[in-house]
Amino acid sequence: GNRVRLKGFSIVSGGTAGTIEFIDGTPESGTVLFKSRTIGTDNTTIDRTIPENGILFESGLSIRYTVGTIDMMTFFFA
Repeated sequence: GNRVRLKGFSIVSGGTAGTIEFIDGTPESGTVLFKSRTIGTDNTTIDRTIPENGILFESGLSIRYTVGTIDMMTFFFA
């Protein structure tokens, strides 16, 4: 299937604070399993490692965010 384990992420904030939603499945019909915020200070990086087995997304992983709150995103999954 589309099973994915989110193991970590690095997000560079844009000039405005925002929310990143990590969704199991599609943005239209999936379930939000995890949320993170951007800081809102331009060019500030948030690095997170998710311990143990990470977060399991049984139906695949989608990301929902507001354009302008993020300059760059990198996700680590297995």
